[in-house]
Amino acid sequence: MSPRHRIVLPLAAGLAAAGGIAALALLIALPSRWKSDTIPPPGLETALTEFDAGRSEQGLAELARVRRRWTHPLWNRRVEFLAAYWSARLQLLQPALRHLERLGPLEPFLSADQPGFPLAPQAAALEGSLLLRLNRAPEAARILDPLTRRFERFAPGEDALETWALAASAAGQRLTVLTRLDELRGARRLSAPERFQLLSGRIRLEGGDAPGAAAIFKSVFCRFPQGSAAARALELLQALPAPVKGWSRSDLPMLLQRASLLREAGDTRGAADTWAFAREQIPGVRNDPEINIHWGAALAVDGQYDRAAACLPSLPSDPLLARELLLARGRIELARDHPARARELLRPILSSPEIPAKLEANLLLAEAAERSGRYRDAFRHYSAALPIMGASSRADLVAWRTGWLAFKLARHSEAIAVFNRLDRPGAPSGYRAGALYWAARAEEARRHLAEARRLLLLTKERYRNDYYGVRAAARLGMSSPPAQNLRAATLATPRLAPVPSSGQDGQSVPEGLPRPEDYPVPERLSVAAGRELEALHLPVEAARVYGFALRSRPDDRVLNLRLADLALDRGERAAAVPYLRAAYPDLLSASSPSLPRRHREALYPIERWDEIRRAALGRSLDPYLVCSLILQESAFNPLAVSRAGALGLMQLVPETAQALAHQVGAGPIEREKLFDPQVNILLGTAFLSDLLRQYGGRLEVALAAYNAGASRAARWWAGSHGDAERFVEEIPFTETRLYVKRIISNRRMYELLYGSPPGLLVTPKATHAVQ
Repeated sequence: MSPRHRIVLPLAAGLAAAGGIAALALLIALPSRWKSDTIPPPGLETALTEFDAGRSEQGLAELARVRRRWTHPLWNRRVEFLAAYWSARLQLLQPALRHLERLGPLEPFLSADQPGFPLAPQAAALEGSLLLRLNRAPEAARILDPLTRRFERFAPGEDALETWALAASAAGQRLTVLTRLDELRGARRLSAPERFQLLSGRIRLEGGDAPGAAAIFKSVFCRFPQGSAAARALELLQALPAPVKGWSRSDLPMLLQRASLLREAGDTRGAADTWAFAREQIPGVRNDPEINIHWGAALAVDGQYDRAAACLPSLPSDPLLARELLLARGRIELARDHPARARELLRPILSSPEIPAKLEANLLLAEAAERSGRYRDAFRHYSAALPIMGASSRADLVAWRTGWLAFKLARHSEAIAVFNRLDRPGAPSGYRAGALYWAARAEEARRHLAEARRLLLLTKERYRNDYYGVRAAARLGMSSPPAQNLRAATLATPRLAPVPSSGQDGQSVPEGLPRPEDYPVPERLSVAAGRELEALHLPVEAARVYGFALRSRPDDRVLNLRLADLALDRGERAAAVPYLRAAYPDLLSASSPSLPRRHREALYPIERWDEIRRAALGRSLDPYLVCSLILQESAFNPLAVSRAGALGLMQLVPETAQALAHQVGAGPIEREKLFDPQVNILLGTAFLSDLLRQYGGRLEVALAAYNAGASRAARWWAGSHGDAERFVEEIPFTETRLYVKRIISNRRMYELLYGSPPGLLVTPKATHAVQ
């Protein structure tokens, strides 16, 4: 019997003696027991509909009616949590807190491995946050303490940890808070340790420890140089009193770490700016040779060669600094096209046993030689670098360039040996596919045709829909090289290949819901919470919880699919794509991939098909090729703007668009008109058609010109001796090289997923079929 029944039933009995009508009315007001664990009580769906429609007050009123009318342990907890959530959203803090207090003690649920009340972590985190906002810090700290001791098990754990730290600090437990935060410093258990280091600094500052806070802010600025934490740390540091916020020589190792991290991340400008910052902030170092060597080396890496040359001092006695200075000077001489001077400067490093400097010197000389067409020198230096690459993130790239140059120089046996090194599990898939294909080409050049055919077949099977799979099939005579022209006047809307029974209507795939029993603890707890949140129509919160589980299981197909569907439900196609790629890792090797319609159209959209089809056919272009180009250029975002100022679906520069507009008789085109999909597609297809005509229908050259400019593409093509495959591999810009390959691969996927009417596309015979 519920507490309410214990009070009301005796009262009703007393009233019955006086008069039956009052007793009957009181009994009718008692909640009835709801019997189903799976079917929601009447009224709950109505409340959820009100919340979905943005009518939160009406939803809360409906929840109150449900709570008065029905009683059930599971559904009561859900209703109280939902009422607390929406009350908090409406800034009704006291009512939200009352709803959470009705849930009773939450700690038993937090310590269990089975999700008795899956939303207990979310409820505890919300209750602690509300108590802190209501200036009840001691209670907030007490409520949150059990959750924070197991924070790594729960999705809201880190948020709760931050709230607990603020509450406990406000409650006079500053030393306890700092001790726990110090224990977590650098811990892998935290997804964002810099967040808690900043928090530790702020708490120290509030306690009057400005020097301790300054040390932490400096550490965050240097150890986490990318992202908002570094900027926030510097802002907090600069707000400190002058005596404690300054930098000194003892901070140089931290600044060196910051510059190194930025350089490794590809932010060479940030690395150079770090040393400029050091020269400005540390007294007495502006003319320090060590600082100027670091600064000059960073400027040289960033391509600021004149500034670098001006600040580099004479050769120091310290061997480490001497090597850094010689590398910087060598880089400058190579940039000025003085390879002989560079080799002379780098000679001591090339003959030294110091591996990192020796590796960098060889790579500098190799890349410069390759850029200037000195392929034998490039091969020699890449070959010297390859054995000492170790676990470097560039090891596979260097192996690829070494193998490619060996092939180019007709050193086919050496090329095969290097390509075999890349064709191993764990190598980046792009290099594996290319290595396998060019190993086949090397065997073909050696007249080992049986082995060449075996490797080509393997490439086709493994990477069927990848650029290299398309090339391998064409080389085997099993399909045609990439083509773009049409010989038909019409193309219908793409047919939809068979899809699974669920998801054809574009909605979520129900059987894709993750099941808690399929997961170990702690992922089981997150999955159970995600299911509960979905049932309560809180998809954003559910996605956050599923994402927390995905951190420890990044390849989990069901979680990736669920997160993709939730993103698509919100209309966020771009957010869904990474999850879909992870859920369908074999998409590029499948002979007939079967995807739900919404997944297929997220990965390979056919939005604005009628406009694309009409514009493409008007220019004798393949509409799938246009779709593939749009996918690569803007991911079908009509408002896309590139760093170079290209606009819209097909990423047109305003000057180019203006010339095209005159050509098609459209008159002057204002910049904003390029965000109109119809205008952008009309001009973009005209541009692509012109490039194809300019380069004799050679698709690879036209695509390179579309991305990097016509003059560059013409120059690259002139040096390729008419070999389209070599042309692609020798494009010096990585972005353009991948751009061409991806569009050709995308084109293959469009045809595979949506079909191609027979006889529509030109299919020239393969001219190099390996029998």
